[in-house]
Amino acid sequence: MTTQPDPACFAHVTDWVFDLDNTLYPHHSNLFAQIDVKMTAYVGELLTLPRDEARKLQKELYQQYGTTLNGLMTRHGIDPDDFLEKVHDIDYSWLVPDPVLGAAIRQLPGRKFIFTNGDRRHAERTARQLGILDHFDDIFDIVAAGLNPKPARQTYERFAELHSVTGHNAVMFEDLAR
Repeated sequence: MTTQPDPACFAHVTDWVFDLDNTLYPHHSNLFAQIDVKMTAYVGELLTLPRDEARKLQKELYQQYGTTLNGLMTRHGIDPDDFLEKVHDIDYSWLVPDPVLGAAIRQLPGRKFIFTNGDRRHAERTARQLGILDHFDDIFDIVAAGLNPKPARQTYERFAELHSVTGHNAVMFEDLAR
């Protein structure tokens, strides 16, 4: 038996913040898995590493720096635009419009945001494919975050300041507890 949350618990909420990858779409859609493969390939090509070594390094960078991008910029001075363009060159057709999700988001009172460690183009393509892009007031991406990934405190502070969001009046949906 599942219990539904009491809507009164959310009566004070004016700002709804959604992570993108594996949150607004199901993990089993394998969309992020495509990005993960592209990141490994990027690391391998950049450093002329075999796939297994590139994969290991990519995961180490993610663990140490919060994102593979942040690690590659810090250690190897890469161009973030090149990285973001290449790793998000994926097949979005695996995602299907989700009218139930769209209706649920549309019915939420207040402002709605996508807050992602991906870039805006990826977020827009994903949300458009799901049929939910028009339900959001803005997308706060890794570029808007000054290339500082979640869960860095300054990234949340930057988002909150830019959109005048207070913690008391906001709810965030995120697939990773970090």
